[in-house]
Amino acid sequence: REPVDLNGDNFIEYGLKFDESFTKNDDPKSPNYHVIPGHEREKSWNYCYEVFETINNSVPNIDYLCLHLAFYLASWGMYRGSTFLFRNDYKVHKEVVEEIIKYKHLRGQIPSEENIDDIMELIEFIKKAYGEHNKPTKTLITKIILGTLSCVPAYDTYVVRTMTKYNLISDL
Repeated sequence: REPVDLNGDNFIEYGLKFDESFTKNDDPKSPNYHVIPGHEREKSWNYCYEVFETINNSVPNIDYLCLHLAFYLASWGMYRGSTFLFRNDYKVHKEVVEEIIKYKHLRGQIPSEENIDDIMELIEFIKKAYGEHNKPTKTLITKIILGTLSCVPAYDTYVVRTMTKYNLISDL
């Protein structure tokens, strides 16, 4: 494959193309072969993000929001046996969800000089919210923000590797 020239304008476009490639399941050797069309795990982000839309419309149901956040995180590997989340129920997210509601103005925003302080404040809150002995990773923190407010990408292995390769970030 030819290298892709990624910048802020086309980063989302290439992400959508990448996402489309996951829904193909016509090849028995594909890891998605056993996925039932219309029920791909990638949809868990859609469900989580959509349910957090309610924070703009009415009094939010915190328990319901926590449940959606937990399932979204589980479907993206954040509840593996080596994580502190694995040993907790979905209500462990209550404090974080309550804080996210205070930042609903960030929903769908691109990080900018106007909102970066709020984004960093939320990140710092999430770092401490799960308790002194539980240290959420950068991946977990950004997946939480992505699934609820979608104002930052999830800094998982692939995103960090790609952003580093194209000099979009220097170090996380």
